[in-house]
Amino acid sequence: MLILGMTLLLYLDIWLIGSSHDPSKMTFDDGLSGLRQVTMRDVALFVASYSLLMSATFPAIRYVYVAVVTVYGPTREISADRSAEDRQFSNWSLGFVSFTIWDYLAGRLTGLLPAR
Repeated sequence: MLILGMTLLLYLDIWLIGSSHDPSKMTFDDGLSGLRQVTMRDVALFVASYSLLMSATFPAIRYVYVAVVTVYGPTREISADRSAEDRQFSNWSLGFVSFTIWDYLAGRLTGLLPAR
């Protein structure tokens, strides 16, 4: 559940960056006052898109990857049978890694991250 919560925070950060807010300069009071101005459509879109990504998109990507590795991979032990919890954790981990990369690139491309 911790990784699922972390993916939610990363996705929220991506949404903030996408709406031209700098999360690093936002105070808690600014966040609460900004929440009052969010439309229900935006909340529904956020929840629906996050749910779709975590319950359909990332599992589908992982399924395709496992299928390709099973057919073309060097060994068949890579995709051995795993429990439902292991598969779910793998899906959420893929979401976490994807959101981390997406968040970094969004921050870098919008100028919120300093260039090194």
